[in-house]
Amino acid sequence: MVLDFGFLKEEMMDHIDTPCDHGLIVELGDADLLNLFVPPGSDVWMWREALSAEIQTNGYVATSETRLNQKLYVVPFPPTAECLARHWFERLGPAVQRRSNGLAELDCVTVWETPNCRADYRARSHPGAGSGSGGDRC
Repeated sequence: MVLDFGFLKEEMMDHIDTPCDHGLIVELGDADLLNLFVPPGSDVWMWREALSAEIQTNGYVATSETRLNQKLYVVPFPPTAECLARHWFERLGPAVQRRSNGLAELDCVTVWETPNCRADYRARSHPGAGSGSGGDRC
């Protein structure tokens, strides 16, 4: 074994599973849907501004400080499989590099919508990079 990939599972749990499993992924621009999750007693405009500011800093917001404590993952793009594959590739890639001390490089992230439908996002340095993007604005 050249490298123990147990760390990859840890990073996937931290970056994808923990914030998103049993939660809702919403585009920041979907105001009507987001308004349903405004925490009680919060000003809608201020809450949305706080989400927007965090997205400017981190590229996403993961929170459960919502109405009914619903887990919410807010992104600045439509949450399609193609866009999420790219987003999670961009989050996991640096973590793989860091955790492996530069010995490993993330090659691809695949997001399955159904058993027969998936979107792949590949490193730009490989043939077929960005395959499955389907034309969405990500």
